[in-house]
Parts: sequence; structure tokens; C-alpha cells
Amino acid sequence: MQTLVEIDGGVYLLHERIGAIGKPAAPHLVGHARNLRKNQDRVSIMKRNARRIVLLAAMVALALMGVYGIFAWQGNSRQAVAAETGAIGPHMAKGPMKRLVVHTKRRDVSDLVLYDGEGKPHRLSEWKGRVLLVNFWATWCFPCRKEMPKIGNLQKAFPKEQFLVIAASEDRKGYKWAKEGLYVLDGDNLLLLMDQGAKALRKLGERGLPTTILVDRQGREFARLIGPAEWDSEEAKAI
Repeated sequence: MQTLVEIDGGVYLLHERIGAIGKPAAPHLVGHARNLRKNQDRVSIMKRNARRIVLLAAMVALALMGVYGIFAWQGNSRQAVAAETGAIGPHMAKGPMKRLVVHTKRRDVSDLVLYDGEGKPHRLSEWKGRVLLVNFWATWCFPCRKEMPKIGNLQKAFPKEQFLVIAASEDRKGYKWAKEGLYVLDGDNLLLLMDQGAKALRKLGERGLPTTILVDRQGREFARLIGPAEWDSEEAKAI
């Protein structure tokens, strides 16, 4: 049988009876008290640490939002400079594609490497002869998620033999995770490849998401847009 035994501090513990009169052994009680205080101290420390972790997570989230804002601002600044120098085509100066930068000098990007679901590398040169839209995105990027259905609609408007959209994921959780994300975002008709370690994005000199480049049939980048866009608009289809 068991009974409740009161110890210092008014805390009750279940303790086995000892002897006919049911008196507990004092040393055993002292051990219980010490262990209880230690457990209480551990719980208190764990609660404080949990609060610190929550606060730290909130601070990190705010910092990431700030970093994205800086990258977006940098991208907009580059596009503003391009607009002043006449790098943006006149038919793109207004409307939902006004941030698109059309290059006066095209750059060869056919050696950019992306990876499929089995880890096999693919260079953009494999698709020479087609116009490519390469969208660098991630499932954790809100602007990316917002524009992805529109990119999927753009692909539906053109045959893949002529115009191919490549969704280049920056997700560290892998191909399967990104594939499921595309399905949820109505972008499962797009060719999904992975940009391992963001190497391709860095090679382009960019760090912010989303970043989209347009590549001509010779494998040369002829336009770039930093940030989300209305990719299923008539202005986008006119490119």
C-alpha cells in the first residue's frame, strides 16, 4: 500500500509504507526532497530556455525579412539604373512587366548547371533551340509562392518544344519537398531542377528570390527580373 507523506515545503509524494505503523524512513524522504528540488530547478531552467528560443526565432524571422527587403531594394536599384540607360525595352516600360530588364548586350549562360531529382547535372545548353524562362525560387519564399501559379499559366500558353520554363529550386529539403510544393502551387507542369548550394544563382550575381532570367535560343540571357511578376499577363506573353 501507499500513503501521502508531507515533506518540507508542503509537497506531497507517494511513498511506500515501512513497518506495521507505516512510518517512512527519514533518509528516504530527504532523498525525495532533494530530487524534487532538482527536478523543479531543471523544469524552471527548461522553461526559461524555451522562452529564449521563441524570442530568438522571432528575431531571426524579422532579420530574414529585413534581408529579403535589402535584396529586393538592391534589385530594384539595378533595374532603375537599367531603365535610365535605356536597357528596358519600350514595350516593357509600363504595366505588370515594368521591372523587367532587357539587356542591350546578351550574356552566354548555357553553362549554368542545375540538378534533377536523381542528382544528375544538366546544363542549360541541353535546351538550345528553345527560349527558356529560368525561375529561381523556394517553397519558403512568399513572393515565389505567389507568382508560381502565374508562371505555370505562362507555360500552358506555349508548347514546351518552343518555350520551356525551368523552376530552379533553392530548397535545402530536397527535390521531393520542392516537387510537392510545385504541385500545391499549381506549377507541377514545370520542369523542376535543383540549384544545389545556390551556385547557379550566385554565378548570376544574385542572392534574392525570386529571380527570373530569360534565355534565347542560343543560350544567351536577354532579360532578367528580380522579384515577383504577372507572368501570365499579355505583356509577359508578348516577350
